Amino acid sequence: MKTLYESILTSTKSGVAAEAEKVLNWFKQTHWYTTCFAIVAPNHIDAKPTKNNSWEISFEINKKALNVDYWNFEKIDTGGTGIMPFRISCIRINDKPININYKMLKFKNSDDYAQEVENTVSFCGCTIDKVDGTPKNCDEINFIFSHSLGGGEGNIVKEIKNIKVDRFHLNSWGDDGLWCRLDKIKGITVKQEMQICEGMLGGFAFEKGNRRFLKDAGELFNTFFKNNNVKPENCVFIPSKWNSSKFRKGKINYNEKTDTWTFIGINDDTKL
Repeated sequence: MKTLYESILTSTKSGVAAEAEKVLNWFKQTHWYTTCFAIVAPNHIDAKPTKNNSWEISFEINKKALNVDYWNFEKIDTGGTGIMPFRISCIRINDKPININYKMLKFKNSDDYAQEVENTVSFCGCTIDKVDGTPKNCDEINFIFSHSLGGGEGNIVKEIKNIKVDRFHLNSWGDDGLWCRLDKIKGITVKQEMQICEGMLGGFAFEKGNRRFLKDAGELFNTFFKNNNVKPENCVFIPSKWNSSKFRKGKINYNEKTDTWTFIGINDDTKL
């Protein structure tokens, strides 16, 4: 079976234009497009197919009149299904890729989301079967808690593997921005900082007193650091707001003699 890219390349010019028109008609109706260009319209906009059964959107704008450095795709853009009707591999403004944020959307794997960004891709309250790749140029991946009138929800990811970034961030102080157990994260490299929340430990993770991690949580830490290229000293732990820790974040420490992990809140000078 031919891929979308192959089919379009072997079709007539009018066929290519017809497919591109469908993509652009949808794109121009998305919430972020109508918000950004309510007053100032782009000078030029185009859609072209890529080899990943995806589409690259490019347009030109007067940066002095309007500054758009990132793009949002939301559930409202999918008619409520949460599934993108077209794969968008990249959005270029004035020939440069910009960062992309996804809110309350569903993805199977990395083929479904962006293939190139400026430096960051972000997921907010999304459901993903497998994060098994990051876009070109991406050095930061964010998993953000999606707030709503009903309380909101974090990202639910079944598996994360084989990605390499400088920063793995949650950006969700007090809320669990990511529900993906640490033993479901394998083969990843985080060079600078990785944030971890209680949702990644399966839920409530502390013994009484909110300083020492439960045995099951400690075993998850052991497995994670064995299976990934991440240093414990580069990790920041974010307690859930429903436990009584007075700290919004802190470091983690391993005691080899007792085989236990302990939380050290920021500005907490108590010695272990």
